Amino acid sequence: MVAKGAIFLLVFCLSCCAAGGRETIRPLAGEKEMALQVDCTPPEAEVRVDGSWQGSCASLNGKRIKLASGRHSVEVSAPGFRTYSGMVEAEAMLQQLSINLEPWPTGL
Repeated sequence: MVAKGAIFLLVFCLSCCAAGGRETIRPLAGEKEMALQVDCTPPEAEVRVDGSWQGSCASLNGKRIKLASGRHSVEVSAPGFRTYSGMVEAEAMLQQLSINLEPWPTGL
């Protein structure tokens, strides 16, 4: 349940690039500022928010990335895996984004 008065809008850009990972977003009630928590695999994957490098999946799992209100792009990529690209837009809450990149098929 979202805290009273919290505005919540979530938008995903599901392009062919986004097909490279499985994602789950969960809003958490009671949060006062916009933050994104990205939990992802593989550990060596790189996370970018609004084009700015945030760290590897290993270094970010369980940590919050504070963001200004509004729309933000999220990209997770690693060599040998399909890239995840998505958009998130939220106000006054923490959102958890779980991404599991899928490996590129071998033998093609």
